[in-house]
Amino acid sequence: MLRGVLTFLAFISLSTATSAITYQCKDKNGNWTEEACPDFEQRKLQQGQKLIEEAARKNWTPRIGMRASEVEKVLKSPDCYSTKAYKWCGHWRVNSTTNAYGTREQWVFVNSRGVPLYYLYFNDGVLVTIQE
Repeated sequence: MLRGVLTFLAFISLSTATSAITYQCKDKNGNWTEEACPDFEQRKLQQGQKLIEEAARKNWTPRIGMRASEVEKVLKSPDCYSTKAYKWCGHWRVNSTTNAYGTREQWVFVNSRGVPLYYLYFNDGVLVTIQE
């Protein structure tokens, strides 16, 4: 019985792999045609990757181990307020201390009145502490 099922599955996979798949494509003139699209799979992968990146951007929050440049890039981006970490968007100031062991930065996130709300601490450009 199992052998028969495996043979049937192998037959189906072979028959679908050999048939040409057609999609609606635009030709060089911009007209829609129904033919095999050589770049369809590539476009499909790019669209899927774009959706994954968009979801990752929306679910972004600062995490231990991130570089300061990564955090700053998101916080300065125009779509920062559409991320999960919208509370980190806005105004912040940096307090920096340099000693024999390296540079430590404290990023202080303040509200509209200048009252400190949240803190990020970086050692030599790497996020080590998140204080909410």
